[in-house]
Amino acid sequence: MGDPVDEVKKSANQLIDRWGSEFTRLSKAIDKVLKDMEDLEKAKQPSPDDKTKKAKLTLTRDQLCKALKDCTDDFNVKLKDVKIPPKADPDLLKKLPDIVREGIRRKGIPAGRHITIVPKPDVDIKNLKFKGGTIDLKLSF
Repeated sequence: MGDPVDEVKKSANQLIDRWGSEFTRLSKAIDKVLKDMEDLEKAKQPSPDDKTKKAKLTLTRDQLCKALKDCTDDFNVKLKDVKIPPKADPDLLKKLPDIVREGIRRKGIPAGRHITIVPKPDVDIKNLKFKGGTIDLKLSF
C-alpha cells in the first residue's frame, strides 16, 4: 500500500475526472442553448415561431441545468464515500480539501460563460472521512 493521502488523492481525482466529463458536456450544451436564446432575443419583432423556439430553448435550458445539478449532487455523494485509510496522518488529512480543489483546477473543467464552480470539500479528521463537502454551482442568466 502506498501513502494514504496519495490513495485518497487517486480516488478523489477519479471522481473528479468522471464528474468533469459529464459537467463539461452539459455546460457546453447550456452555453449553446443560451447563445441560441440570445440570438432570438436580438429580433426587434419576434415572430410567433421565434416565441415557440424561445419557449423550447427555455425548457431545454432548465432540463440541462437540472441534469448539471444532479450530476454535481451525485459527485458530492460519492465524494463522501471515499475511504480514508485508518493509518493516515491527521495533519496530512487537513490538506484534503485543497487536494480536491486542486484536482478540479488541474482538470481545467470548463464551466461555460454562465456557470461558476465553487468547490467546498470538508474532511472529518477525527473519523477519517469526507463529510458534507460540496461543489456548488452558481448559474447566472
